[in-house]
Amino acid sequence: MKVRIEEMPAVRAVYVRRAGPYATAATQAWEVLCRWAGPRGLLAPGHMLFSISHGDPAVTPPDKLRYDACVAIDADAQVDEQVSVTELPARRVAKARYVGPGEGILGAYRTFYGEWLPESGFVPASTPPIEVYLTEQGNRPEVNHFVMDICVPIVPA
Repeated sequence: MKVRIEEMPAVRAVYVRRAGPYATAATQAWEVLCRWAGPRGLLAPGHMLFSISHGDPAVTPPDKLRYDACVAIDADAQVDEQVSVTELPARRVAKARYVGPGEGILGAYRTFYGEWLPESGFVPASTPPIEVYLTEQGNRPEVNHFVMDICVPIVPA
């Protein structure tokens, strides 16, 4: 696993949160967000699409997992009650590229946390990881092909 340490800039975003097993919650959240963001031109190339998974499916009961489907927006973007707004602060992240089917994402996290992180000199920060979807690189969830950067907020050990 190739990991880079980078500074992630602050991001303002809209999101839709769903709870439950990640595969189900993610599908539901993206359906709602895409119906809202598509007509506003926020799904076009150049827009940052990302997700935030709250919880570890290895230890968190499936009904307690939370998943946020997100799209970055400008400071003056108009929103309504269909979506929520969040402000993510700038942060240092360890970034690893994942390319493959949805079933392999959990394995990528296991490799990251179980192999790379213990040897890195860093520990996870108190904020959840972010998955940035690289649509220009061939991310195609509709055919179960993901191209994403897994971005884990970190602090020195």
